[in-house]
Amino acid sequence: MIIVTLSAFIWSLKPSSYEGISCPSATEAKKLVFFSRLYLIAFGSGGLKSSLLPIGADKFEEGNPIEMENKESFFNWFYFFGNFGALLSSTFVIGIEEYINWALGFGIATLLMALAIGGFLFGTSIYRLHKPSGSPLNRLLHVLIESLKRMSLDVPIDSSELYEAWDKNSTCLGSRKLVHTDEFRLLDKAATISASDVKNGIEHYPWRLCTVTQVEELKIILRLVPIWLTSIIYFAAYSQMYTTFIEQGGMIDTRIGPFSVPPASLFAFEVLSVMILVLIYDTSVATIRKRFTDNKCGITEL
Repeated sequence: MIIVTLSAFIWSLKPSSYEGISCPSATEAKKLVFFSRLYLIAFGSGGLKSSLLPIGADKFEEGNPIEMENKESFFNWFYFFGNFGALLSSTFVIGIEEYINWALGFGIATLLMALAIGGFLFGTSIYRLHKPSGSPLNRLLHVLIESLKRMSLDVPIDSSELYEAWDKNSTCLGSRKLVHTDEFRLLDKAATISASDVKNGIEHYPWRLCTVTQVEELKIILRLVPIWLTSIIYFAAYSQMYTTFIEQGGMIDTRIGPFSVPPASLFAFEVLSVMILVLIYDTSVATIRKRFTDNKCGITEL
């Protein structure tokens, strides 16, 4: 955001303006600054958006029923205020850029981002932090490799005969154990104890055998794959609001009475409708559904 602000403020970094029938091509330095800011924003947004929600969810204790109910409400309010920020940027900030100055609009967005980061860091002393317990990719790959290596073994009917490590023998200290499920039983071979494991001593070769928790972690990921695949279609259409819809807005009459709506502000109507629906759901729909379902949150996340 700092580079974006500087590129709009410093004359030598601004894109070339249209003059008559000719449009001078941008210099290599301007191209470097332009593409650098785009890639940095994309890189930063990807890391930020994927981390904020899990960090917020970690602040709720899963063993506490009240906090678990508040956790579900947190997701709704997180989405609400995320859209509230988008509403401000699509109206207030874009209005400043359109009618006053681009550098001022980018500067306000940069300042708000700096204040948000400062506020986030200021509260680190009171956050509930879960210590990292190793790479999740290693655990998932371990299950895949061991299930292939133990392909000849028969999975026991009784799931209690599958291997699970406790206390100091656990590969992920401090984490809660996951209950065995019957789906994807092929992966259960990774936690199936063989005769050689018993003979050699399981505790001496922890990487020769996976735990039930490790296997269930991979099963959870596999269950998310259909959701991820279907969400691609949704986000492919959703992303058109910031590209195609803005181009369409530039070709239509966006006047509402005495006001003229900037094309970039058109997606504010979608944001506003989502905010209203989130409020209605969290205050009314979820409360009504709780009375007719066993789910304390009203309905499941899906």
